[in-house]
Amino acid sequence: MNTKKSWLLSFVLFSILSTAAIANGDFAKEPVKVNKQIYKLLKGVEIQVEESSTIYVDFMINERAEIIVLSTSSNKSLDYALKSRLNYKTLETSELEYFKKYTVPVRFDKR
Repeated sequence: MNTKKSWLLSFVLFSILSTAAIANGDFAKEPVKVNKQIYKLLKGVEIQVEESSTIYVDFMINERAEIIVLSTSSNKSLDYALKSRLNYKTLETSELEYFKKYTVPVRFDKR
C-alpha cells in the first residue's frame, strides 16, 4: 500500500512540476528581443507628447512574421502614427505564435 501511495505522490509531483516548467518556457528572453526590434522601428518617428507616458500596443504576427497592430492605448493621431510605422514590418523572432495577441509597452518621453 505504501509503495502505491509513494508512486502516486511521485507521479502527481512530477506532473505539477512538468506543467509549471512547460508553462513558464523560455519566454523571458523573447520579449526583450521583440522590444528592441520595435524600438528600432519607432526610433525615427517624430511624435510630440505633452508629458512622458507609456502607451500599450496590441499586435499579432501573421504567417510572414509581419506585425499587425490591433490597437493602442493612445489618442487617434498617435494611434495612426504608430500603426503606420509598425504595420507589416517584419520581426525576426521564432518564439512568437502566429495570430496570437501580444501587448508591448512603448514609453515616450517629453522633449
